[in-house]
Amino acid sequence: MFFKVNSQPRGDDNPVIIAQANGENVRYIIGVENDLSALLYRNVNGKVVTRIDLPTGKGIEVGRWYHLAVTSFDVDLRAYIDGFECSLFGGAYEFTRRGPKTSVMTFGSTTASGWSSADISLDEVATYEEGLTPSDFQRHLLAAGWDTKLAETGALVAAVKAKRDQVRQQKTEKIRHDSVLTAPWHHPSL
Repeated sequence: MFFKVNSQPRGDDNPVIIAQANGENVRYIIGVENDLSALLYRNVNGKVVTRIDLPTGKGIEVGRWYHLAVTSFDVDLRAYIDGFECSLFGGAYEFTRRGPKTSVMTFGSTTASGWSSADISLDEVATYEEGLTPSDFQRHLLAAGWDTKLAETGALVAAVKAKRDQVRQQKTEKIRHDSVLTAPWHHPSL
C-alpha cells in the first residue's frame, strides 16, 4: 500500500494506518509512532508492539508518500518501505492467522485502545495469499512509476549501510587490538 501522513499527530496515542480488530481483540495493527520516528506493529500476542525503523535511518515525513509492504513467510514478519527491508525491534515478530475471526479491516483507526485516528491518505491497498519478496515490491514500485523514488531510497539505504559497516569495522579493529581481550590465556593449573 502507499500511505502518506498528512499532518503531525496530536495527543499521546499512536496513529493507525491499517488494523484488523474487534474491540480489544486485535489481529494486527500497523501504525505510526506518535513522534513520527518509526512505524509500529502489534499482533494478537497481548499488547506487545514492534518498532519498525525505516531502512533510510530517518523518520516518517509529513506530506511524503511511502510504499509500505508487510509480508510473512511461515509466521516470520518482515516490513519494507519503498522496496527496502526495515529493521524490527520489539517482540511481536510474527504475523498470525489467529485473532478475531469476525473482525473488520479498518484504515486510519481501530477499536483497540492506545491508538488514535490518523490524518492519512492511502492508495492501492492490497492483500495477497502468499508472502511477496523484495523483488516483487520493487517491480510494483517500478510499474507505479517510482523508479526515481526507488533509486533515491536505495542511495539512502546504501549510505546507512556504509556508515553502519564502518562503525562495525572500527569496533572490530578496536577489539582485535585490545590487549585485555587478545592476551594469551594460560590455564591456572599450568
